[in-house]
This record gives sequence, structure tokens and C-alpha cells, in this order.
Amino acid sequence: MNRSAVAGRRAADLLVKGAEVLGNLVRSVPGAAGALLVAYGAWDIYPPAGFITAGAFLLLADRQIP
Repeated sequence: MNRSAVAGRRAADLLVKGAEVLGNLVRSVPGAAGALLVAYGAWDIYPPAGFITAGAFLLLADRQIP
């Protein structure tokens, strides 16, 4: 393969990887926003409950299997 073909293939691979990352972000943002809003609502009622809720969501997110 010549250099331009290799560079083109690398650019295509990078574009595909970027699309995968963007897709993962688009799928995870609504869930993260929902968790943030639930934790904020709990904090609005009783501030320590907001921290506990946020911590619980973080612990659950850590155990999530991709």
C-alpha cells in the first residue's frame, strides 16, 4: 500500500472510532441527566439525601456492565 492509502485508512478508522464515542455519549447523556435531576430533587427536599442519592447513582454506574 502506498502512503496515501494508509493515511486514508487511518483517517477512516479514526472517523469510525469517533462516531462510536459520540454514539456512546448520546446514549449516556439522558441517563446521566436523569440521575442528576433525581439527586437534585432529593437535595432540594433534604440536602444530605441529595448527596446520598448521587453517591448511590455513582456506585450503581460503576457496576454497570457495558
